[in-house]
Amino acid sequence: MVFKVLIMLAVACVYFPYVQFDTMLNRDDNVLVPPMTRVEGFSDYVTAVAENRILDIQPVRDLSFLVNIKIHEWTRFSAFHLFNLLFFLAAIFLVGKLLETLNFRKSTVLSGMALFAFHPLMVSAVGWVSARKHSLAIVFVLLAIIDFLKNKNITWKTSVWYFLSSLSHQIFCLLPFWIVFYAWRKEWKLNRLMLGLMVGLSWSVIILATYKTFLINQANAQYLQPDLFANISRYVLSIGRSLSLVMLPVSISAFYWQGSFWNIVGLFLLTGFLFVSWRHPRRNEILTWFLLAVLSHAPTYIAFINDTYLYLPLICMIICFSIFLDDSRFTIRNQKIITSLMVVLLSAKTISVSDMWRSTQNMWATSYENEPSPHNAIGLSGFVQDPREGLELLKWGAKNYNFEDPNLMPFFFKSVISAPISRAEKVQIFEDSMKDDPKYKRTFAFFLLEGDDIDKEKGQRLLKEIE
Repeated sequence: MVFKVLIMLAVACVYFPYVQFDTMLNRDDNVLVPPMTRVEGFSDYVTAVAENRILDIQPVRDLSFLVNIKIHEWTRFSAFHLFNLLFFLAAIFLVGKLLETLNFRKSTVLSGMALFAFHPLMVSAVGWVSARKHSLAIVFVLLAIIDFLKNKNITWKTSVWYFLSSLSHQIFCLLPFWIVFYAWRKEWKLNRLMLGLMVGLSWSVIILATYKTFLINQANAQYLQPDLFANISRYVLSIGRSLSLVMLPVSISAFYWQGSFWNIVGLFLLTGFLFVSWRHPRRNEILTWFLLAVLSHAPTYIAFINDTYLYLPLICMIICFSIFLDDSRFTIRNQKIITSLMVVLLSAKTISVSDMWRSTQNMWATSYENEPSPHNAIGLSGFVQDPREGLELLKWGAKNYNFEDPNLMPFFFKSVISAPISRAEKVQIFEDSMKDDPKYKRTFAFFLLEGDDIDKEKGQRLLKEIE
């Protein structure tokens, strides 16, 4: 128990700056969270979903956002990242419970918890507010799997936990197929009524969410391609990418990957893993958990390959690794040496990756440099924070980066002009961020011409300078 607590405390120390600053990145945060500020009751929420102001059917996630918003309204304390950290700690604890349920020895349980806790894939679980849906989903799906394994059957608790997971995010929609397969392999007789309840409740949510995601929100339909061969090839490459993120996390990112060199590396790792697993005396057990990793990855598709979608595949691969470690050829001493070395390497990468979330400036720079469109970086500000903090960030970004994208400059001007500050302050921001660029100067000049006589005179001089 002491070592489990030490793991939790170490994780809390790594992510404390996130709780302290509670910054929010405008990728999904400023799309998913603000609509909840206008929700006062269940009818308001249903209306917001129906009117597409709330984009997804993920009410458990949305309820947690609403709790954060109310806490901030009542106390002025912003706890978005604190909640993320608590859900992540719960997931770490449940990984340990899962390994204990599978009857691994105590040292293997602690090793598995440490590998999960300090794997760089999990940085976004705390740092990215919108990724909370994945953390909630993994907590509930772990509770469902643990209950299933303990009872050797599907109980009403299994169904409820899985239902809550589906209400958080529908990424584990194929879990019932794995449960049926696992029970068949173990020769367990499943309660058909409970299985029907589990599938019926959760898949009603999954079907409704799919309809809303791909039919109502037509923009998402671009990810569905009719070409069967293209889908298969992209999926195989995405499996490679996922395996490389899990087994060799050299290139970790909080951003979506369409494909890279690491896809191929992952396929080589996959080939090696399958070869070694096939020769292992417990290969059926290893491949069963690998099957769950593949099934939990399948709904993400290659367009959505992101570190936050790989929590359950990571846990499954940790279980496979634990099976190897539990082999009689590995003494506890050798197991500790191997695991300690892996945890140190993973922790170093985790601390390096986590740096991007430690301050608004780091987040701004990472978003600007890595996003396909840096507009999100320009819009970075926590909606629960003082709006002036966001403006200071805009000023910092404007001074330190050249807005090469022709669409960025008007976006920058629009953000400043719409800010709740005086006109004099807006002028000062534009002057402080002045670029030696005719478009910037012309836009600024037109803004000045709408002001008082002094501003009009400045604007006219600026226009003459351009000419």
